[in-house]
Amino acid sequence: MTGLRKSLLEQQVEQAEEFKPINPLTGAVMGEVDIRRYYEYSVYDYCIVPEELAVAVIESAGFNTKKSIPVEDLKDIKTTEQFQRLLIEIDTENKKTQILSRQDSQLTINLTRLCRQQLLDPVLEIINKQTTIDKDKRTVSIFGNVHFPGEYPLTENMHLKDSISAAGGPMDATYESEIELSRRVSAGKRFSFSNEFISMFDARAMQQTRLQEMDIVTLKQMATNTGIVEITGEIFFAGIYPISENQTLGELVKRAGGITNYGSEKGAYFVRKSLQEAEFRRLEDAKNELRRQVLLSSQAGGFGKSGLNVASITQLITLLGDDAIDINALGRLIVDLESIIDGTTEDIVLEDGDKLHIPTEQQTISV
Repeated sequence: MTGLRKSLLEQQVEQAEEFKPINPLTGAVMGEVDIRRYYEYSVYDYCIVPEELAVAVIESAGFNTKKSIPVEDLKDIKTTEQFQRLLIEIDTENKKTQILSRQDSQLTINLTRLCRQQLLDPVLEIINKQTTIDKDKRTVSIFGNVHFPGEYPLTENMHLKDSISAAGGPMDATYESEIELSRRVSAGKRFSFSNEFISMFDARAMQQTRLQEMDIVTLKQMATNTGIVEITGEIFFAGIYPISENQTLGELVKRAGGITNYGSEKGAYFVRKSLQEAEFRRLEDAKNELRRQVLLSSQAGGFGKSGLNVASITQLITLLGDDAIDINALGRLIVDLESIIDGTTEDIVLEDGDKLHIPTEQQTISV
């Protein structure tokens, strides 16, 4: 679909002026910039995109939602009902912003999955209607570590490699030495499955293993219990280190060469990513609730009346603003690093995203 879109784009751009497409809104001939913009966000009638996803695609290109409220809108609020509607609009905008903050890669996956289903579903529906008691459903299923698992039509002379390609191909950490092919066989009054294991490195088997109706292909994912941690400050070899399962804080310090003579073990602080994110969410919720309470208090004190001065409006806008929370100051844990290194205190098992900082020992005193 992407290749078709690019081909159509180039054809339209290279056409003579009298053959270029017309803007349906203005009736004018579309210029090169307009044509490229249209084909960049259009799937050319091959896929119907929901409004939420379409807005996400457009905003990912730089078109942002409204993040502030004009002073004129605040002055027009005279009743409690109008004020409540404003609060609802603010909450709605916040939710939209959270939705649109997804990574572009995830947005692409969602759009691709949606369009794939719109192409596949009509075909699968026809196949389901053609299925009878003495005629198996001509589909195969691909599960496991592929980009788009699910049910697919069984095409003529479809081989194992073709089915995996139809599902978007294998993802990272696929156990390529063992692709499981489950085939349904009749066993008297019931059906059972026979399992065959094929290596992706066996090119001949991948290309010659022909699939049958109701076959199930499963790609297994290898366990990836690894993570990344960071150690900084007065350490001999500061930096980012990969960790394996059950690796501890003390082992990390040893891997990094140990603490320098200027490092303060007592002043070391440890940051856990999961705790940091949890504290950030709690602070965001508390800030939103405080903002709501202040607005409600303003309403109770005569909000919307002529007595509301510019200073009050400015304060209100400031409260409605998105004050950034310093996430680097969150998630810190107090650890007895000296005892951990000595082995007199139980060590801490590391998690992905953990950070340890060794500050410089203070050489001065205050009097």
